Amino acid sequence: MIERIFDDSPAPLERAVSVIIPAFNEGPHLAQQIREVDAVMRTTGWTYEIIVVDDGSADNTAAEADSTGVTVLQRVAYCD
Repeated sequence: MIERIFDDSPAPLERAVSVIIPAFNEGPHLAQQIREVDAVMRTTGWTYEIIVVDDGSADNTAAEADSTGVTVLQRVAYCD
């Protein structure tokens, strides 16, 4: 999608960012990594969100990410 902006006046951009963490079978390490990213982002003054994308892990990656309170997107195999 292309968004066209026709107004030439300068507009301040909101200081916001989405941090995307892709993960696959990272259960043992993920919660600590998320806490470290969160600690750094808190020092920036920016509005932020952290999103973990679990690409079909066979371990507890999604549960570990969920335990930190971040948004978790989990790919699961489709079964009939």
